[in-house]
Amino acid sequence: MLTRLRKMLTRLKVKMLTRLKVKMLTSLKVKMLTRLKVKMLTRLKVKMLTRLKVKMLTRLKVKMLTRLKVKMLTRLKVKMLTRLKVKMLTRLKVKMLTRLKVKMLTRLKVKMLTRPESKDAKSKDAN
Repeated sequence: MLTRLRKMLTRLKVKMLTRLKVKMLTSLKVKMLTRLKVKMLTRLKVKMLTRLKVKMLTRLKVKMLTRLKVKMLTRLKVKMLTRLKVKMLTRLKVKMLTRLKVKMLTRLKVKMLTRPESKDAKSKDAN
C-alpha cells in the first residue's frame, strides 16, 4: 500500500510539475511572441511613418519649387514684356516725331517758296 501511495504521489508530482512546466513555457512563449510582435509592429510603424514623411516632404518641395518657378517665370515675362513695350513705344515715338518734323519742314519750305515777294524786290525787278 505504501508503494502504491508513493507511486501515486510520484505520478501526481510529475503531473503537477509537467503542468507547471507547460504553463511556464506557454507564458514565456506568449511573452516572447508579444515582444516580437510589438518590435515588428514598431518597426513597421516607423517605416510607414518615414515613408509618409518623405512623401509629404517631397510633395511640399515640388509645390514650393513649382510656385517659385511660376513666380520667376512671371517676373521674367513681365520684365521682357516691359522691355518690349518700351522698345515699341520708343520706335513709335521716333517714327511719329520724324513724320511730324518732315511735315513741318515741308510746310515751312512750301510757305517760304510760295510767299509773295516783298515790294522792294518788285521794284528792283521792274527796273
